Amino acid sequence: MRHALPPLPRCLNRVRSAAAWYRRLTLGLLLAPVLLWLFGLIVLPHVDLAMLSLRERVAPRQYAPSLAQFRTFSRNRSTGTCS
Repeated sequence: MRHALPPLPRCLNRVRSAAAWYRRLTLGLLLAPVLLWLFGLIVLPHVDLAMLSLRERVAPRQYAPSLAQFRTFSRNRSTGTCS
């Protein structure tokens, strides 16, 4: 059975693959600044807050890993006091 259209020449296949590569590059370049801003403004502050919540001040400018803040929060939450 013969097709209505002849097969594409090899040079057109190369053009199509180059166009697909160019589209992927363009999409990557468009998304890169957005992803950098999201990482810098959302992910990094959350990581910093998590690190802050998992340590306790033992002396001025000295910290030790601890869950003391969570214990204090749960204790105050159950008694209804603020301190």
